[in-house]
Amino acid sequence: KKIEASDGRVSCPVCQFVTDPGQDGVDNFQTDESVCRIIEVINGTPGRCDNCLSSPASSFCETCDAALCAPCSEELHGFRSSAKKPHSILPVTKGERLRRVPRCPSHPGEKLLFLSVTSQQLICRDCI
Repeated sequence: KKIEASDGRVSCPVCQFVTDPGQDGVDNFQTDESVCRIIEVINGTPGRCDNCLSSPASSFCETCDAALCAPCSEELHGFRSSAKKPHSILPVTKGERLRRVPRCPSHPGEKLLFLSVTSQQLICRDCI
C-alpha cells in the first residue's frame, strides 16, 4: 500500500518515514529480495530455482521442499530414481501455488520461519 502526500513524497506504510522518490519515481528504490521471495510464495508464482537461483523453476520436489529448473531437477534427482524412497516431483506452471517456505538469503540451507520484531523481516534459526 503506497501512501502519497500531496507534494509527491511517499510515506512508508510500516514506519511512516517520508521520502521523495525524485525524478525517476519509485523505480530507483532498492529491491528487498526477502520481500520478493515472500511475494512469490504468497502469489504462487514458481519463481527461481532454489538450487541455481537464476533459472525459472519448472518443477517442485515435495520431498526436498524445493522449486527446481529442469537441469537442476535432473542433476539432483536423476540418480534417485532407483532409491528406496523416491522423491515426489511435480511440474509447476505459472500461477500454480508452490507449497514451500522461503529460504534465508544469508543461510541458504535454512528456512525463513521467524519474524524479526526489530527489522520486520523473516529470518531463519541461524539469524536469531
